[in-house]
Amino acid sequence: MSDSFDALFTFGSGAPASPRRPCLLLVSHDASRTGAPLTLLWLADALQKLDRFDVRIVTRFGGPLSNDFTRVAPLCKGDEYCRRTGVGDAEFPAVVATRFAALRPRGLALCNTVAIPEYNDAFMHAGVDVLTLVHELPAYFDASTMELIVRSSKYIGLYSEWNRARFTGRFEIPEHKLVITPPILPHLAGAITTTEERRAARRALGLAEDALMVLGVGYVHLIKGTDLFVQIAARVRQMLAPASGRRVLFGWIGGDADPLTRPVLMHDIAALGLSSVVSLPGLQADPWPWYRAADVLACTSRWDAMSLSVLEAMSCGLPIVTFSETGASRFVADGAGRVIPLLNVEAFCEAIVAYLNAPALRAQVGETGRRRVRQEFGEAKLPQGLLSVLDELSVD
Repeated sequence: MSDSFDALFTFGSGAPASPRRPCLLLVSHDASRTGAPLTLLWLADALQKLDRFDVRIVTRFGGPLSNDFTRVAPLCKGDEYCRRTGVGDAEFPAVVATRFAALRPRGLALCNTVAIPEYNDAFMHAGVDVLTLVHELPAYFDASTMELIVRSSKYIGLYSEWNRARFTGRFEIPEHKLVITPPILPHLAGAITTTEERRAARRALGLAEDALMVLGVGYVHLIKGTDLFVQIAARVRQMLAPASGRRVLFGWIGGDADPLTRPVLMHDIAALGLSSVVSLPGLQADPWPWYRAADVLACTSRWDAMSLSVLEAMSCGLPIVTFSETGASRFVADGAGRVIPLLNVEAFCEAIVAYLNAPALRAQVGETGRRRVRQEFGEAKLPQGLLSVLDELSVD
């Protein structure tokens, strides 16, 4: 697949503006290895496999998933196009929208997250139907952003009824626009981590066989609660018996969201005497050895619409401790882990200690979570709500 603007609007014979079938234009902020771009990648792949649409992808910026996107569909990275052509960054969404609006049959634009409102605005003014996939919770954005999203979108996709309830009374989403669109997760572990896989993962990561490993996943930021993760590590170490406290390790995998948070956290880690206990090894191209090596996943997000890392960890059989303001908490409740009231750090620590002290309980809870996630996401199907929207598209 090519990486160019022209490839977005050239189909089959090479003739522009004449696709054989409706075109789906997927727009994302970037191609980083984070939840929203990963979700869009899996969606793009599933849409291509339907063989009913011409799928195209636009991102504001590139990133480590760029090659994965181009293997699925033609991709144009806006920042590169603007550098090559001299088109201003602010003008590029309108350029894309105008060209897309000229297609017959045109199809649908999918705006991935509320972080790209300029594309919503451009599509609205070009008369293009938009489905906005809202990965965020209301705390993330302001009223003016949501007003634009609602006004410009023919459809608004939310992960679940749990997510929908978080908008009630804050931002009104008209019933006729709402579509429930749970993520497509083709990559979840097919079976619980075996003893051999755990040992191999620990050897690969340099962890002792008897270490007690608490894992955190996400970009390093206050939203993800990486600062709380450090505080929890200090308290858990105090709460454990001395022998266990000497074996406990906390590892957080994920890239940086800004240049300041990591240095602040490294300062705190050193000040608390946790340099041999807490590690922040950064973004991992392959997170699965970390899931297989861990004993507990600590989801410290202050708010999170879905927490893909929670579902990934559950598919490996890890018990989860999470705060209540995460969309994945509904999978954790009732036997797959512990859901803690937001910012109750002491209760969070107590739950982690309870799991670290009880291997049999960890196994039981982990199996419950694994079955639950596999039952809901094991077939990696396109959600029915999205299929209903796509079924409305037809060749002009």
